[in-house]
This record gives sequence, C-alpha cells and structure tokens, in this order.
Amino acid sequence: MPVNQSQADDARAAILERATAAFTDRFGRKPEAVAIAPGRVNLIGDHTDYSEGFVLPMAIDRFTAVAGAVRGDGSVRAGSSREGRVVTLGEVDDEGGWTRYVRGVVDLCAGAGLLVGGLDLWIESSVPTGSGLSSSAALCVGIATLIEMLAGRSLGVMAKAELCQRVEHEYAGVPCGIMDQAVIAGAEAGSAMLLDCRSLGVERVEIDESEVAVLVADTRQPRTLAGSAYADRRRACEEAAGRLGVRSLRDVRDVPGSDDEPMRCARHVVTENARVLAFGEAVNAGQWAKAGEIMNDSHASLRDDFRITGESLDAMVECAQSIDGVYGARMTGAGMGGCAVVLARRERAERVSRELAAAYESRTGRIGEVFAVRAVGGASGFLVSS
Repeated sequence: MPVNQSQADDARAAILERATAAFTDRFGRKPEAVAIAPGRVNLIGDHTDYSEGFVLPMAIDRFTAVAGAVRGDGSVRAGSSREGRVVTLGEVDDEGGWTRYVRGVVDLCAGAGLLVGGLDLWIESSVPTGSGLSSSAALCVGIATLIEMLAGRSLGVMAKAELCQRVEHEYAGVPCGIMDQAVIAGAEAGSAMLLDCRSLGVERVEIDESEVAVLVADTRQPRTLAGSAYADRRRACEEAAGRLGVRSLRDVRDVPGSDDEPMRCARHVVTENARVLAFGEAVNAGQWAKAGEIMNDSHASLRDDFRITGESLDAMVECAQSIDGVYGARMTGAGMGGCAVVLARRERAERVSRELAAAYESRTGRIGEVFAVRAVGGASGFLVSS
C-alpha cells in the first residue's frame, strides 16, 4: 500500500530506537552515537555503473541503523539483531559473512584518518538481504557514518561512498560500481538520483508521489553478488571495451551488432545509458507512460542481451506488465533473483500490489512480496547525549 512521509519517518525513528535499546541491553551502557542508512532501489540503469555510465536509483524507506560507542582497549565488538549475538572481530572463526563489512569499514576509515580506537557496535536492519536492495552497502555506509560522528569529522558524501565501494572490492570480493553507495550516502528525500558514474555528477529527479507509486516486488529468490554471474558480466564488459578500443563502454557511440557475449553485454550498456537519460527526462516531464515503456525496454535488454534476469524475475516482471495501472516494470539490482521495480498509478497501487503477488504465486508457486517504497534522504547520524 502507499507509504506516506509520516510512515517513513516513523520507520526511521522506530529502527533507531531499537538499535539504541539493543545496544544498551547488550553492552550495559548507552551508545555515544547512532547512524542510519537507507536501502535503495534502482529505477533504471543496471550494470552500467562499472562501465562509467548513467544510473538512476533512489534511496528507500528500509533502513539499517547502527548504534556505537568507543572502547578503550582497541578491540571491535559487533552484534546484530539478525545474528542475535555479539562477536569480537579477530576472534571469530570466519569473517566471511557480515563481519567482513564491519572490518573493512573500520580499517579503511582508520586509514582515512578517522581514528576512534576500539568500538562496540549494534546493528538493526529492515533492508532485506539477498534481494537486490543493497543491504551490504547500507551496512557499510551506516557504519562509516557512525564513525564520522564519533571521530568528529566528515569524509564527504562521495569520498564516503568510494570508501564503502572499496570495502566491497577488497573485503567482500564484489567488483561493484559506485551506484549503491553514492545514493545511500547522498540521496535527497522525494527524489531519485541521476548519477554520472564517470564524473560523479548528480542531478535530482523528483518523484511526484501524488501521481505515481514505486513498488518493490521481491521474488524471494535470493542471490549473492560474489557467487552470481555479476563478476562474469563485468569481465565481459571490460573485454568488449578492449575490443572496441575504448576506456570503457561509456565511450561507445554506435550500438554493437555482433552477437557474442561481450558484444551483447556492450549492446545492453550502450542502449541502457540512453534509456537512463530518456527515463529521467520522461519523469521530469510527468510522462509516466513513456517512462514505463522505457523500463519495459530496459528489462528486455537485461533479459535478452545481458542475460542476467532469470526465470523468477522474468515471471514477476511479466506478471506486473499485464496488470492494469502498471506503467512499467523491470528487474532491479544485480539480477539472477532478488527484486523487480514497478511504476504504477498512485490510485491503483494497493490493488496492483495485491494482484501482482497473487499472479506471481499462481505462475511460479513461490510466495513473493510486493510493497510500496518512498524516496527518502541519504545516511545521517548524530551524537547521543549522556
């Protein structure tokens, strides 16, 4: 159902309160600072960011909250509601899960001069994991924002985004672009972010929520970036750029006609960059039907050229596109599972959500989840008074 501003504010306040209370309960003292970072849904422009292209994501009202305080002994202890326990980094048997993100942010923040010593951290999150809504980026940006508060110095939005991107590369082994971290760190409420991934220039694209609703349709088919076709597709794009004699596919002007995998991937990136810009113009003009058609074309390109969608996502998108009141739908995120994003008429949004969930279950036998999201602002933090 539609989400209004007060509901989004309530969700933010509730998760901050949970993080603060859980920290106090687990560590026996109040946190010194808290931070909150949203998840994100990408409206259009997937698999273009690592080719220095254009993307158009928005931060959404699903949040990761981090409460923390400095320790005097230099150790880092972290816990989360999903794990239900506190671990000391360096003492756990395997830092291959969520703790690698904690370790990465702490290490890189220290390397950037944000020195706070040891830390106690507690994490609460309503961003689904494995769904393509950037749970790991929200975690990293949330922790970095908390450390900024404790250190009394800001990295700046894009520097923080780049630091958190490095965590993905160096600690998680995921060769992602800058999109997720940039929008989670720097989004403006009520707007999507048109990001030039070469210059890191940003334009605000306002979402008129009196006319349209953005729905997230979770296939409940989880996927992991490091274990998916993500890295293979990135390598294919790099190979295509080399064969075409350019630094990145951003510099390709003519749509490749060859049909081997690198050239198919290049064709998607080149045409998707044009679609992102056209979509932004359509949204700014309130041309929702046109925006929806561009989303549909984007999904077809991801399915046929980039070949990254998979049966569950294709089913969800095709079900959505058949429902009255839907302007357009496409996969969002890395693909091979996760979520689709749907642009719908505001007055039909609640019915579309119900009909889409039912149609997807009927077609696949899988129970998905469809929910409205709101464009919220980026990460923020504050000190807690004693």
